[in-house]
Amino acid sequence: MLRIERSEVLRAIDRHVLNESEPVYEGDGQFRVTLPDDIEERRQALPGDKETFDAVLTEFVDRIENELRQIFGFEE
Repeated sequence: MLRIERSEVLRAIDRHVLNESEPVYEGDGQFRVTLPDDIEERRQALPGDKETFDAVLTEFVDRIENELRQIFGFEE
């Protein structure tokens, strides 16, 4: 069985999902990342299983939102 590395999933998410996402300021120092509407179709076309995809995407989005809070001085 071919083992898909998390780094491959991460690169695929970056290229095929996050490239069309938008950061949104919610107010009170909170940001969220809006993802494309067809996320499920995109997931099916990428390497790895659903659990790995979901875990990597959640971690990636959390990091982006945290970086945005730091960049704009809401966290240190």
